[in-house]
Amino acid sequence: MPSIPPAGPPMAPPPIPEHVEVTQPYIPAIRDEQPEFAKRLNPQAAASPTALTGPQPAVTERSATAPPRKRGLMRRVVRRIIGPDLLRKDPPKKRR
Repeated sequence: MPSIPPAGPPMAPPPIPEHVEVTQPYIPAIRDEQPEFAKRLNPQAAASPTALTGPQPAVTERSATAPPRKRGLMRRVVRRIIGPDLLRKDPPKKRR
């Protein structure tokens, strides 16, 4: 049977240190301006460049039809290994 320590006066909290070392810099979660990578990826900022560095290629508009979707890498690898017939939802009937 475990022994229970006698009830005594509560332990005092540890003393407060005079100097606290900060190991990570404070980074605020919300800033007034966007970070650099967000500015480059923002489509509105790319539509209106402020400074051109040289001759720019002509921008071509995409057609109204959506471009064909590419298959995922994993699906392409599996398709190559086991063959396209085994990837179908309804596999072809087995020949007798």
